Amino acid sequence: GLRPRLRQCDGMPAGDGPASLILANPPYLGGSGRTYSDGGGPLGAQLSLAWTRQALARLAPGGRLLLYTGAAILRGRDPLQAALRQIAGEAGCPLRYEELDPDVFPSTLLHRGYWGVERIAAVGAVMDKPADARNLAQA
Repeated sequence: GLRPRLRQCDGMPAGDGPASLILANPPYLGGSGRTYSDGGGPLGAQLSLAWTRQALARLAPGGRLLLYTGAAILRGRDPLQAALRQIAGEAGCPLRYEELDPDVFPSTLLHRGYWGVERIAAVGAVMDKPADARNLAQA
């Protein structure tokens, strides 16, 4: 009985109301300068974080954000996961985060901007806005 409105866009489209489901696949490589691959910032995480903030702000209570992106792993640490955890926490949304492929685009690591990066992992993140989110915001 659902009638989805599908949008291909750069971030959240202007003028749309709350969404019950948002799927996001932002580009996630840094420094390429190519629209289809450059996620912004030195390691490509800027768009993933910006789109997550936009999506959580527009997500209806009880709604879900599904994010597929890449994460630069540095000395066993995943800065993207830490940043998403903070954004999700600020929005009152639990985060489920999973590494889907441990090593994508290994040749990217040869580029100067990635010399300190151990690997680039494809990751999936799920954030659910609590159904009582309106009540939480008013409290």
